[in-house]
Amino acid sequence: MSIESIIIIPQQWPEHQKIVIIDGRYRGMVDVYNYPKDKETWIGGLYVNEVHRDQGIARRLLNEAEIHAKYLPIHIGVYRFAPQWLKDWYKNRGYIVHVEDIEISGDEKDNVQR
Repeated sequence: MSIESIIIIPQQWPEHQKIVIIDGRYRGMVDVYNYPKDKETWIGGLYVNEVHRDQGIARRLLNEAEIHAKYLPIHIGVYRFAPQWLKDWYKNRGYIVHVEDIEISGDEKDNVQR
C-alpha cells in the first residue's frame, strides 16, 4: 500500500529548521531537523501506526524525509533497547546511528520493539 499524499509542515526555530512529514491518511509520521550552524540533519520521531506496519509506509516517509535533508550523511537516534535489525536497517540506508539512553514506560518500549 502506498501513501497517496504527504502533508509537509515546515517550522523555523532559532537554531534549526524542523519539517514534520505526515502520511496523508494519518498512518505515520517523521520529523526532519536541519541544523545550519553544525551542517547536520537529524531524523527523529519515525512512527507508523501498528495496524499499518509492513506496508512500506516507513520507507516512503523516510524517502520523503531524505528529500528535505539539507546535510549528508543523515543522523538518526535509536533507543538502546531497539532491536538490532532496526539499527542495521538504518545503517544499511546510510544513516549515522546514535544509540540513545532514554527512559520510557514499558508500553512505549514494547511498541518500539515491534
